[in-house]
Amino acid sequence: MIASTTNILMYHYLDLKRYIKNMAYLYNANDINEAKQTLQYYNENDWLYGKYKGKNLILLQLESFQGFVIGKTINGVEITPNLNRLAKEYYEVPNLYIQTTIGGTSDAEFIVNNGLLSTPDIPVYYTDNKFKNSLPRIFKELGYKSYVMHANNESFWNRGIVYRNMGVDKFFNKQDYEIDEQILLGLSDESFLRQSIEYIKQLPKPFYNMMITMSTHYPFRDPKFSNELDVGKFEGTLIGDYLKSIHYLDRQIGLFINKLEEEGILQDTVIIMYGDHHGIPYNFRQELASFINVSIEDDYDWYNQFKVWGLVMLPDKAVKGRADGIYGQADIFATVFHLFGINRPTTEVSQSIFKNKDYVYLPQGIYKNGNKIYLTYTNKYKDFDNNEIRNIDTNIIEKINKIIKYNNILVKVINK
Repeated sequence: MIASTTNILMYHYLDLKRYIKNMAYLYNANDINEAKQTLQYYNENDWLYGKYKGKNLILLQLESFQGFVIGKTINGVEITPNLNRLAKEYYEVPNLYIQTTIGGTSDAEFIVNNGLLSTPDIPVYYTDNKFKNSLPRIFKELGYKSYVMHANNESFWNRGIVYRNMGVDKFFNKQDYEIDEQILLGLSDESFLRQSIEYIKQLPKPFYNMMITMSTHYPFRDPKFSNELDVGKFEGTLIGDYLKSIHYLDRQIGLFINKLEEEGILQDTVIIMYGDHHGIPYNFRQELASFINVSIEDDYDWYNQFKVWGLVMLPDKAVKGRADGIYGQADIFATVFHLFGINRPTTEVSQSIFKNKDYVYLPQGIYKNGNKIYLTYTNKYKDFDNNEIRNIDTNIIEKINKIIKYNNILVKVINK
């Protein structure tokens, strides 16, 4: 979530509302009907299907968290020791691609809760979308209470209105937390997670709960991070500041998970954690390239590394290891359907992470399939196996454009 972007959006809110009212006229009846037909049943009817029905669900969304830090050390010190440990104990999703656009954090919330891509022209939280097929609504139908915990203002990203439309029973926001320690935009993650535990202990079971951290926000530099990690040659750089902030977040997550276990909550809860959007901006890509020791010279290289990270924590640890496929944030939605036995249709952009899949669509008109990245705005793709850039076949361009078009219709028109 980029605060400056939010301020601009607030200034242009009325213009956006006028634009949205005319949105339906961009699509004809045939377009809308075809978009509806893209909703299909992708559920995997296997031994995992419905195994965790009746368990609690916590979606833990991590601010600006990217997976290139997992398993890495700097000057002999692990950057994410707690997440490294959890990745070995549970199910890691290293190739989880970013499907947010200008809505940042709010886009990630939407994507995970609705199984659709964000829209590149407007944050979904400022559309007339009523989120009829959102996870909070679905879980309410299953007898759950649904909650969101995020120590920011209710008005930020229009969340108060959106969460009510989604069917959230209670939004624990800034007014519900004691602001006893501040980092960057607001309450520190240490305090947020510690206070949230006390609320979680009181929630009626079973519950759905989305939690959103905040301390690892751009530009990542805060006095409380100064002694977090010796970043050596990266001291004073954006990537160095980022690594310090992530080391801090990792420690807070470790404490949070330990406390859930102590309170007896972990044994009855599925936890899915994931990054919301990229942390390192495009204009700092050479710092990123230097740290991960990978060339990032153009948009093909950039989008090939355009990943966050995910972890699925099943209470009985029935599945451990590492997902080898290629996934996007929208696949988390279908993964929840899979684990909780929810028999509803999704689109092709949302399928279970426990299904082997080697492709992903990004809302900018980008398609990754295996080791190839297709950019429709260049009409070319890069094959990383032989480091060649070639023209995209028109059939592939048409398919990508249709996927994005039908997604946008579902977001802007059908779910109003």
